[in-house]
Amino acid sequence: MPSVTKIGSVAFPVDLIDQLHDDDGRTLYGRIEFMPKDQIKLWGGQSLVRLKESFLHEVIHAVDERLHLGLRERQVGMMSVGLFEWMRDNSKTAMWMIDEGGES
Repeated sequence: MPSVTKIGSVAFPVDLIDQLHDDDGRTLYGRIEFMPKDQIKLWGGQSLVRLKESFLHEVIHAVDERLHLGLRERQVGMMSVGLFEWMRDNSKTAMWMIDEGGES
């Protein structure tokens, strides 16, 4: 897991947290904070697959915030599941997408 991820011009520290809850006390898989400190927090009690999906979920929140897209929580959730499944099932294609050489 990365200790920092950069989204646009902002570097977000990424931390595993023993307990992560919302304001109503419900357990969260992840949370992103923009103010006062840009940070991604992930609950350490989830499986590795779920942890990766939660990380992507929080990254999508950051992209949404940066681009002012106005995505709803359900849309972020569905995007994170869909993109994670695509990356997992097409890892060579996903790597090709970021390869600076661009060879197929």
